[in-house]
Amino acid sequence: MPELDGVAARVYRALLADPVLAPITAGPGDFAQRITLDGAYPGVDVLAEVLRAGEHAGRTPGVYVDGRRFLANWLRKSATDAAQRPKPVVGAAAQTTPAQRPADPRRGIQPPAPASAYDHVALAKLLGFKWPGYSPGTETREQAFQRICGISLDEARARFANAPPPAPRSP
Repeated sequence: MPELDGVAARVYRALLADPVLAPITAGPGDFAQRITLDGAYPGVDVLAEVLRAGEHAGRTPGVYVDGRRFLANWLRKSATDAAQRPKPVVGAAAQTTPAQRPADPRRGIQPPAPASAYDHVALAKLLGFKWPGYSPGTETREQAFQRICGISLDEARARFANAPPPAPRSP
């Protein structure tokens, strides 16, 4: 077994301590060293994911027969998920709010809408309600909003007067 230190040693101990992964993972020392190399799984806490994978494998005993392949696939999916998560904005872009950006109709940039411009669907979502729609022939939007959310549309607009503007709808 190669000399392990740091995260690789903790992953190795986690593999040996797991009652499901230990018997099905061949060469756990070498494997722990490989999966903890810098850049092997960017954005992934390998030790935490190995522990989660062990818990998952424990809930489905007998399904996994090759621990190395199971863990490599688990870590690959975790790295893919980490790459798709939104990254925090740093620098000058983080300090600029939508209200500070100038309107530029040529580039499709519009100033943010005031709170009174929230439509009924966006307000219902802000209040935590799913907008099921309504029948225009039987009730108005305002009546449907009050029926679904329990408050009037004007009350909801007043409540969210200082909320960030709604995300633009895609065409």
